[in-house]
Amino acid sequence: MKLLYYALLLLSASCGGGLGPRDESAAPGATLPQLQHLSGAWQATSDTYELLRLQGYSPPASLPLTLAPDSTFTFAGLPDYLPLPSGQRGAGKLLSVVGRWQVRRNESHWEVLFHFKEGKLYPNGLTTNYGIAVVDSAYQLYTYIGDPDQGLVLTWTKPYHN
Repeated sequence: MKLLYYALLLLSASCGGGLGPRDESAAPGATLPQLQHLSGAWQATSDTYELLRLQGYSPPASLPLTLAPDSTFTFAGLPDYLPLPSGQRGAGKLLSVVGRWQVRRNESHWEVLFHFKEGKLYPNGLTTNYGIAVVDSAYQLYTYIGDPDQGLVLTWTKPYHN
C-alpha cells in the first residue's frame, strides 16, 4: 500500500503536476474583463531576485515591468534566458525591451503573450508567453527557465483587483 501511495505521489509531481511551483487553476475568474486589470506596474518577487543571483545575474534594486493599457510594454531588466536565434543561451545580461502584449486563453489557463520588437539580440523580433495566476491576493506573471519540473520560475507580481 505504501508503494502505491509513493507511486501516485511521484506521478502527480512529475511533468508540472499538482505539486509543481504554480497552480494555474488559480487564474482569475477565467474571464477576459477581469484580466483587463493586468495593465500597470509589476515588480519582480524576492524569489526571482534570488534565482537570478543563483543563475549568475547581478539584478539591480528594481526589475520593473509595465503593461500599458494601449497593449504596449516596457521591461527593464529582462534576463536573457530566452534562447538566442543561434540556439545558445544568453550571457547573463539584463535587457531593457519594449513591445506589445496581449492576453489569450491557452487550453485550461490564461497567459500573456509578449511580442518583443526587433533589436540587436532578436533581429526578427520574438514572442514568448508568461502564465497568469492569483496568489495571496496578487496577480502573478511567471515563466520557467528550462524544464518546468526543475521549478526555476521567474515571477512578477501586482495587486489583484476584482
